[in-house]
Amino acid sequence: MPEALYEPLVRRIAEHAGMRIGPRNRWLLDARVEVARGSMATSRFVETILQGDEDALDRLLELLRVGESRFWRHPRQLRAIRRIALPQLVAHAESEMRPLRIWSAGCASGEEAYTLVLLIQQAFPDVRVEVLATDLSDAALERARAGVYAEERVRDVPP
Repeated sequence: MPEALYEPLVRRIAEHAGMRIGPRNRWLLDARVEVARGSMATSRFVETILQGDEDALDRLLELLRVGESRFWRHPRQLRAIRRIALPQLVAHAESEMRPLRIWSAGCASGEEAYTLVLLIQQAFPDVRVEVLATDLSDAALERARAGVYAEERVRDVPP
């Protein structure tokens, strides 16, 4: 991708999706642009995004998102959340007589959002929980809403 288009594209992606692409990940952006552009020339494809082509931008963003999700994905972090963060968050929510509210940003197909609910229910069965799960991908959110997963996706869920 021409140098003159790189920074404007990075700014456009950040403005539209809040996704920050640093210089160390330029290779990733270049590779995803090459796939997203199809038969269009690279410069022309980037220029169409910069001129406001939402479809082209959405194609590129879909390729840039991580999209990896599974139940109990980061056990060490989950143990820390359960031991350190949850008691404080639950106490705060209860002191305000409201549900515990969790935001799972970049939830992909939802496994991590559901993991948080299971973790909270396991540790604090009487706490009311509201989870907002968001993602850039509409297709991923549809899978998350369905909440149907193959057996291998739930293999790490404790009994």
